[in-house]
Amino acid sequence: MVYNPPEGWFATANQMNLPGDYAYRERKLGFEWANPSRFERISELLAGNARLTIEDCQRLQNDIVSIPARHIVRLLRNLGADEAKARAGIELLTGWDFRESQESGPAALFEVWQARHLRQAFRAAVCRRPWLMPFLPPTCA
Repeated sequence: MVYNPPEGWFATANQMNLPGDYAYRERKLGFEWANPSRFERISELLAGNARLTIEDCQRLQNDIVSIPARHIVRLLRNLGADEAKARAGIELLTGWDFRESQESGPAALFEVWQARHLRQAFRAAVCRRPWLMPFLPPTCA
């Protein structure tokens, strides 16, 4: 429970926010949470902003910065590539502001790359770990 936090605000975006000592066996509730990236972004936007206006809240609700993209693209910064198209893609992504606007070429490239390649590579890597099988979706079976 958060009461009068020192930040002056608290936020939730469907991320896991139960305390470590929560008695989940006695107090059952749903245990499906969103990844914490939206919470991270809300926290970034609220931090250091003592007085929010209605316009600030509208910007927060309509924010289109992708925290997952920021984390993943950071890994590309020191990556080289032999093919010209791959180098151009890396350059496009590493110069991106991570805003997923409909006119953003880097956003389109990232979303296609994530949907067609990263998700399958992640799933393949995770599915090779038998100890995770009880927690994985049926696509690993």
